[in-house]
Amino acid sequence: MSRDELCAATGVTEELLADLESYGLIDVGHLAGAATYDAESQMVARTAARCIELGIEPRHLRMYKVAAEREAGFVEQLVMPLLKQRNPASREQAIERTDELLAMGADLHATLLRRRLGPVLGT
Repeated sequence: MSRDELCAATGVTEELLADLESYGLIDVGHLAGAATYDAESQMVARTAARCIELGIEPRHLRMYKVAAEREAGFVEQLVMPLLKQRNPASREQAIERTDELLAMGADLHATLLRRRLGPVLGT
């Protein structure tokens, strides 16, 4: 989708989109010299728009990118032996293992956050 389409679909302003790009949260593709965005960019922009509504500045969202990059490197190390086997069954197993690791990581992250914030929230 184009820049204008992304802004219209997600409710982000041109300024916010520029900030998200500058912090590396949204990757810009190019087609015939025009900026293009994929479905992941749309999801990031939509989530960022909600974060802005909650008072979170775009620069603070960078911590999520850094954490995701670190986690991706870790997961890649875990599934690389399967990918090196170069057969369809191993590739499928690597995809399944990646999905499982991502789900487990998200669950663990949420649980640890809740536990850490519980005393602050009185829960």
